[in-house]
Amino acid sequence: MSRYVVTLFLTVTGPAADRTAHFEYVTDCYAKLEEVHDNLLDSAWSLSDEGAYADVEVEITVEASDESHAYDVARASARTAIHDADGFTPGWEDEQTGVGRIQYRIAREEAVPVR
Repeated sequence: MSRYVVTLFLTVTGPAADRTAHFEYVTDCYAKLEEVHDNLLDSAWSLSDEGAYADVEVEITVEASDESHAYDVARASARTAIHDADGFTPGWEDEQTGVGRIQYRIAREEAVPVR
C-alpha cells in the first residue's frame, strides 16, 4: 500500500444562506469517517463562497494500492460525508446545477503519491 494525497475540487449549489453551515456539518461527518477507517489518514477542507455557488477544495490523504484506488477511496469518502450530512450528489461528476438544495459536484481532481 502507498500513500496518496488526492485533491477534490467541488462546486456547491443551493441556498447561499445554508451552504456554510452545511459545509461545517460535512467536515464533522468526514472526521467521524476518519476515526473508523484506517485508510483515511488526513484531510483538509476549505470553502470559498461565490454567491450563486461555492467552491470546496478538499485534500484527502489515503492509503491505497494504486492511484486509481486512491481516487476511488477519496471520492467515496467525501461523497459519504456529504450524504451523512443530508447533502445531495446527483450526477456527482456532471457539471449540471440544481435549484433549492445543497448539491456537490466534482469540478476537477488530482492525486500525488506521498513518498
